[in-house]
Amino acid sequence: MKHILCMTDTLLTLDVINTVLSEHYTLLIAHDAFKALELTSDNDIDLFIIDMDDFDYQEIQEHIGRTDTRHRLTPMIGLAYETQEEHGALNDHARFTKIVTKPLRSRPLSKAVDAILGV
Repeated sequence: MKHILCMTDTLLTLDVINTVLSEHYTLLIAHDAFKALELTSDNDIDLFIIDMDDFDYQEIQEHIGRTDTRHRLTPMIGLAYETQEEHGALNDHARFTKIVTKPLRSRPLSKAVDAILGV
């Protein structure tokens, strides 16, 4: 089963992620950056889901890029209130494979994850 590291401290977001993805993927949950980095070093991650409003995603991405060669190319989904087009300038600096808009809904999340992980 593929491993997804979910970084959010919003219970509603976590509830949607768990409901939609837990049947087909192993979910690892981080409520803060320290836990995220610990889980990254201890596990093989196939996909990161980062709540861009809860986490300093640029710092996490920089850390992974500098120190974690296993996950340097691991795909990332960003969760944000803005659309992907509005995040165009952001994507110049951030390495997101896809932005999924909030409020988070089941179908867009599952479509994005399945497309990236090839399910």
